[in-house]
Amino acid sequence: MIFVGLGDLSQLIPGTAGKYINACMPANAGILVTNVRQQAADLLSPCQGFGVLCLWTAVLLAFAGFLLVRRDA
Repeated sequence: MIFVGLGDLSQLIPGTAGKYINACMPANAGILVTNVRQQAADLLSPCQGFGVLCLWTAVLLAFAGFLLVRRDA
């Protein structure tokens, strides 16, 4: 998928912005959901990771609905 490539590329962004962008990728946010507590190295808590994952899902579903309405007769 394209998100796997974006997650790998987001690690190359220097500074704290790159760390936050990398933490908000769907795969990394989904992994945080499995934690019971926030680890010291994690930028997001498990609840925030779940929220980010739900946000990605909602955006992709909205985009898919838009394409469905636009392309299908």
